Amino acid sequence: MIPGGLILAGGRGERLGGQDKGLLLHDGEPYVAHLARCLEPVTAAVAVSANDHATDYRQWANTILPDRQFPGQGPLAGLYEGLSWAQTQSLPGLLVVTCDTPALPPAWAVQMLETARLNPDTPCLSETPDQRHYLHGYYPVSVLPTLHDSLTAGENRAWRLAERTQALWLDCEAMASGFINVNTKSDQEELAGR
Repeated sequence: MIPGGLILAGGRGERLGGQDKGLLLHDGEPYVAHLARCLEPVTAAVAVSANDHATDYRQWANTILPDRQFPGQGPLAGLYEGLSWAQTQSLPGLLVVTCDTPALPPAWAVQMLETARLNPDTPCLSETPDQRHYLHGYYPVSVLPTLHDSLTAGENRAWRLAERTQALWLDCEAMASGFINVNTKSDQEELAGR
């Protein structure tokens, strides 16, 4: 089983003054570059869910997916577009990450894929000691009908999708520091200080 990869970068970056978080720099490279390198070794292809800056993102992914079906519905709209793309590519599912976690180690993708292979029709998501990460994991294309129904009903909370699809959880305690989520300037400073 070789899934696709999806980097969710369709947000508005409001807490960072409207900056496109996937294009912010860490160690001299855009966040998206770090994440593409994390996903590429274990995926058939990497796509970016982005509503702006498609030309910029093409440097790291040939496929850019804007939120066409459910615009304004947040990251699950991007997941929907990604899974729809995966289905057209005959991929079994997607390893999914958010664009604001550039410190995520490549070992995460390897472990997630190993776990997903044991249960290829069930979402497998990441869990650290203090948090569940609903948008860092494996989603099979088989969740598309459930995701479609949820978004059609206006339900766009990722934790609800995890509940409805009975997601499994991968213990990522050993990689917890890689899940730093950059939403503010202070988060950027914390990441830069590593």
